[in-house]
Amino acid sequence: MLLRGCRFVTLLLAALALTMTSAHLLEMPQKMQYGAEIYAAVNTTLYRYFAEVGGVYTVGAILSAGVLAFLVRRNRATFL
Repeated sequence: MLLRGCRFVTLLLAALALTMTSAHLLEMPQKMQYGAEIYAAVNTTLYRYFAEVGGVYTVGAILSAGVLAFLVRRNRATFL
């Protein structure tokens, strides 16, 4: 049960981290057409919390994947 819950949390955090990255990638062609002032205004106001929240998602996904790897390895050792 613990393994299943950890697997779910890992996948959820990884998916949330990837959505932030892909959102920026998909918006890039439109942003490249903005002037310098509009581009700066959009990036400093609209995406204010992307770095903070996205960073938490990314670090959480990495840590959760490490815990999941440890749990899987530990459980496989008991089956041998």
